[in-house]
Amino acid sequence: MLTQVQEKFHWSKAVWGRFNIPKHSFILWLAVQHRLKTRDRLSRFNIAEDSACLLCAGAEESGTHLFFECSFSQECLYQMKTWLGWQAHTEALQGLLRWIDRSRRSRFQKKVLAASIASLVYHVWQARNSKLWHSSIISPTLLVQEARWQLKTRITCIMPKQIDQVDKEWFESL
Repeated sequence: MLTQVQEKFHWSKAVWGRFNIPKHSFILWLAVQHRLKTRDRLSRFNIAEDSACLLCAGAEESGTHLFFECSFSQECLYQMKTWLGWQAHTEALQGLLRWIDRSRRSRFQKKVLAASIASLVYHVWQARNSKLWHSSIISPTLLVQEARWQLKTRITCIMPKQIDQVDKEWFESL
């Protein structure tokens, strides 16, 4: 066989979950489809001259690099995983979403993990744009704190009435 058959993966549940803030879902949707206006794409259309990553300057800025090969976004992902007690070894965006879908966690916890990835992708993209347009960069720690606060606030506001005690305790411990 000349080409490897790719397993079909349905990421729509993770992207459009109820716990996700809508603007986070939209940016995640664009990222999953590789449609964000990253510098590698802009340079292909001769819109940008430099395609170096704005956050780490260590590689070409692509969607794959930005989420989560970049040292800046890797640090953010590490802090988010530590906060959630998440042991997934993968760091690629598609791999993370696939891991959530296949994990043996409860449905509630899967939704929280998916919302955390959506929040993290959104905030990394915002940090990248802030560096581009305002020449300012936020630290990974502050970025993750903001993402965590928004995530907890959103989920607390729309928390399901029927939730297992284990899930409720897990969420309250975050």
